[in-house]
Amino acid sequence: MESLTMLHTEIHFEGFLLSSGGSTPISLTISQPTVADDDAYCEIHAPGLIAKDTKIFGADAEQAR
Repeated sequence: MESLTMLHTEIHFEGFLLSSGGSTPISLTISQPTVADDDAYCEIHAPGLIAKDTKIFGADAEQAR
């Protein structure tokens, strides 16, 4: 069963990645937008899906979401 939780503006998802060999539990967290200098970004934490945390950039906090 999948679940989606929003705490403040952080998003947390838990579910399963389906493949021909079965299913694997996964977890994904997207941080609230951070503004630094002229950049706005959210950090993605998804162990098992991506090797290291990744940032999604936007021109402002709304676009980074």
